[in-house]
Amino acid sequence: MNKFYKLVIALLPIGLMAQPTIDDSWQPAVGDSYNMTMVDGTFNFPTAGANQTWDYSNISLGTNSTVEFVDPATTPYAADFPNSNVALYDMAAGAYIYYETTTTEFLDWGLSTSQSNVIYSDPLTYITFPITYGDNSSDNASGTIASGMGTRSTTGTIEGYGYGQLILPNITLNDILCVKFVQDITDDYGGGNTSNSSTESYIFISSNESYIIFSLNEVTQPGQTVKYGMSKANYVGLNDEANAGDIKTSVFPNPVNRGDDFNISIELKETKSIDIQIIDVAGKTVNTIGSQSLSAGTNNIAIESNGLESGIYFVNINTNNGEHSSTVKMIVQ
Repeated sequence: MNKFYKLVIALLPIGLMAQPTIDDSWQPAVGDSYNMTMVDGTFNFPTAGANQTWDYSNISLGTNSTVEFVDPATTPYAADFPNSNVALYDMAAGAYIYYETTTTEFLDWGLSTSQSNVIYSDPLTYITFPITYGDNSSDNASGTIASGMGTRSTTGTIEGYGYGQLILPNITLNDILCVKFVQDITDDYGGGNTSNSSTESYIFISSNESYIIFSLNEVTQPGQTVKYGMSKANYVGLNDEANAGDIKTSVFPNPVNRGDDFNISIELKETKSIDIQIIDVAGKTVNTIGSQSLSAGTNNIAIESNGLESGIYFVNINTNNGEHSSTVKMIVQ
């Protein structure tokens, strides 16, 4: 980076967000697990552009589901997807989606359930790397559907749609990139029997967080349009620290050895009553620390980890009046 460019960055107004660039480290890996929450379909799509504030603090959250990224070789449909090196298992849907991660592309090879499948012979590029605001690309994919009874042709377009601040009910995140992804699909079963559909998606991602943080989607099929969203409930890559409103939270030591005490540091701007919950990757509350009144400033709370198995957990801090919440990752080893 030349000296003039560094100087320009240094002189930018403090209120401006940094334009994020996402590289291939964003891609999920085997062993990753995320607790996702359904979002009610009454939302509006985000505004495009630089330095946006996307306020979805009032979205209606629904049921939780867990998605796991597994080794494709361990799945029941591995033989149909020899090029995949990571598969998403959606427990609620009983579906496996097969991906390939490379240094330049995140590729979609299709999906399988006990009822149906899509198997691409030419995969669909889901995201290219690096990607930032203003980038555009497109890709065509082709394959079979319904165990070879039909063929599928898909055109996908990818756009670095905007960047800025994302406000969710449980956390506020800065330097977020919004990527618009449109898929136009034609399924052909022969004899003039074809079906067309399209999916318009807006995914919110970060250079500090693997996989999708938040997504808004609209699926259009003949005679039907469905809107739905997904919000990640566990934030794995936020440097073990979260800021939300008047709360700043961190956990130390992190990782913590099983059986040792760990500390939750809660920094408040003013005196508040808070509740603390420890949540596992499946979204189950495994420990609840009752209501406590904390003073303004930094408060440290020591908690035993004896009852926790080795794994990833999330410390959720909520004010009793429901105004603010903060979630941060914790690892027990």
